[in-house]
Amino acid sequence: MEALFWQRLPATKNSLPTARHAALAALEAAGITHPILLRSIALALSEAVGNAIVHAYPDDASREVEVTIVRDDHRVTVTVADEGVGLERAAQGPGLGLGQKLIHELASSSEIDSSADGTTVTMRFSTR
Repeated sequence: MEALFWQRLPATKNSLPTARHAALAALEAAGITHPILLRSIALALSEAVGNAIVHAYPDDASREVEVTIVRDDHRVTVTVADEGVGLERAAQGPGLGLGQKLIHELASSSEIDSSADGTTVTMRFSTR
């Protein structure tokens, strides 16, 4: 596995475009340029980071979100992690769960691991 990108960002709405643009720049610098793949990754990443920003820290907006991207021969794996309250205790609101469905449709595969100690969303995208 080759690490392409790692960044910790404040869990604020201003971090969402920062994460998306920096991740796309890292992918393009690594030679990943297929436009549909890049759009899929950008949208799924935005959904996962956005969910962390909105739902992970209902009482403390000074926390962080971590984004990691690695590549192997045939796929790109994007991970978004927080140390928030987890899905069971996340703030309920309109649209909750729609981002997860979109991520599942965009990625070749996706997993969500959540507990009271945080949530990790792992998204895999085929490069073939």
